[in-house]
Amino acid sequence: MVVSNASLTTPEQQALSEFYEIDEEFRRNVSNFSVDSTSDTDCQAHPSHYLTGLAAQRDIRFRLAQGLKNKIGTSSWNDHYVETKFTGFGLDVHAAGGGVQVSWEHNTLDAYATVKFDNPSINSLVFNIKFVGDVSATGHREMFFAMELHKGASLVDGFPIGNFMSGNNNDLTNVGVSDCLIENLAQTATEDLAWDSGKVGTGPVTTWTPGGFYSPSCTRQVKYRTCSTTQDGVQTCTESSIHVGC
Repeated sequence: MVVSNASLTTPEQQALSEFYEIDEEFRRNVSNFSVDSTSDTDCQAHPSHYLTGLAAQRDIRFRLAQGLKNKIGTSSWNDHYVETKFTGFGLDVHAAGGGVQVSWEHNTLDAYATVKFDNPSINSLVFNIKFVGDVSATGHREMFFAMELHKGASLVDGFPIGNFMSGNNNDLTNVGVSDCLIENLAQTATEDLAWDSGKVGTGPVTTWTPGGFYSPSCTRQVKYRTCSTTQDGVQTCTESSIHVGC
């Protein structure tokens, strides 16, 4: 981390002391924190639901932020993640006559929190968590959580979720995956085809339809679009595809 002043006045020392108190409180409560996913439908209670769009991502992040707020146990922590209010990736701490501004430019002590789904050893979403906001040494706090999905540690049916956000084709024709993974990815499909020959790009091809009659060798190709948001609010979208049996 970087503190802007090398020589601190008494008010600045008070403000920095408040920061260290907040940082310790944050890390003590966030490290290894987890919440369980809840949903009205089966496939919304699957980590691949996160890939269906911004609404799903917002709901999952909000649930995690709400759990973190309850864990920390103080109303000074806002239950919205950082995209709702972003004025600089750091923390302003004020005291009468001075203050400090702390940024995370060189912070290497990341904190992680997890949303767990059924069979969490293969189905879980892991987020890197930081906090931003504005506080005073007199007790005022306006704190927000900044979250970013860890694409390598987050698992969907045992696969890193980044595999399905990579821009590559994932050949799952001989791999056991859940129907929910396929169903959720198909929600953002730009193309959903059935190759009757079993080999994509060869032989007759039709638009895949639920309940349709297909040969045992048929291969389904789903091209889909996923988006993700970094901790500083930058969104990137990628088109990928999967191959599965019809």
